[in-house]
Amino acid sequence: MKWPALPFGKSRSQTCKTGTVIDAGKIVLAQVDQPNGGRGKLRFCHIEASDANQLSKLARQYDLSHQECHTVMPLGSYHLLLIESPEVPAPELRAAVRWRIRELIDFHVDDAVLDVFDAPASGARGQTHLYVVVSRSADVKQLADSLQDAGINLSVIDIPELALRNLAAQLPEDEQGVAMLYFGAQRGLMALCRNRT
Repeated sequence: MKWPALPFGKSRSQTCKTGTVIDAGKIVLAQVDQPNGGRGKLRFCHIEASDANQLSKLARQYDLSHQECHTVMPLGSYHLLLIESPEVPAPELRAAVRWRIRELIDFHVDDAVLDVFDAPASGARGQTHLYVVVSRSADVKQLADSLQDAGINLSVIDIPELALRNLAAQLPEDEQGVAMLYFGAQRGLMALCRNRT
């Protein structure tokens, strides 16, 4: 399935971002033009069955070697954990988090890649929490290699929760709150977002 590019009359620029998702035998591409940090405008959306060569063909067709491309980890390929924030200096945060989550994951922490982001403030005084996204480094590498080998200029690997948050933040309804839905082949996700949180 393919929606045609909208005729904005502008050449692609650094303001253009492409999202690429591979899920259940489908390739999904969407490209958004977001001039000067303003609201994004959809340039095109392309969905079709995936085969061994199709991703490379699409990368050439849409010149994705020269575009900033984003993707998301598949649902189920990472853990999203909420932990109490370690009281350590900022440069030591990742090491402290890595030590703290070692018992919370089902693989060795040396095989993990992780990132942290702030959790919304809770009512508890003096307690701050962090969200930790942790995945097997082999899974992240496999995803990155498959896109880069196809000729895609991969700049960001995100998780669906944060991608939905970023989309919701572009909507005027974000100030009051908005629910965003994401469906993969086997799983779904609902994110409740308000004021970029």
